Amino acid sequence: MDKRGYNIGHSRQIIPSIANMIERCRELGVRVFFVRGENSSATTSETWENRPSARNDGSLGFRLIEPGTWGAQIVDELNPLPSEHVVVKTRYSAFVNTELPMLLRNGGIKNVIITGATTNACVDTSVRDAFVMDFNVSVASDCVASPEPELHEASLKSIAKYFGRVNNSKEILQDLSS
Repeated sequence: MDKRGYNIGHSRQIIPSIANMIERCRELGVRVFFVRGENSSATTSETWENRPSARNDGSLGFRLIEPGTWGAQIVDELNPLPSEHVVVKTRYSAFVNTELPMLLRNGGIKNVIITGATTNACVDTSVRDAFVMDFNVSVASDCVASPEPELHEASLKSIAKYFGRVNNSKEILQDLSS
């Protein structure tokens, strides 16, 4: 459970795999970008506050990831290096209304590997947006998670069929090494 009583066990379980992926990417010279959610009264909207997940749990909304709170921070085990970009998003997607697409394009990066939580919301939305922006997308299946296993699996199947590659981190790292 997190500090507000939400079950985040699904997210905690993938941290070692993500940490390994980050470390190996750094060793291979692959640029690493971090994305964190942050929302406040200045960046929320009626639509965002009334989305189904917030309606079903009135304690959600932007308060879960308010600036300066633990929910808007990157976990200690995944700390970015000073030279690595940390992109702030205010919605599910890491690609819409953020600087990430520009940073990737300016860096000549066409291939992205997406990790994180929640598979069926933030990851899925980011994958779709990256794809329609003409990035080649890979999802590390052991580095994404959801509290709802059936939605996690459905998202991975949809991603693999329509939007990108879905492989475990070992397979992705093998491809990067060759």
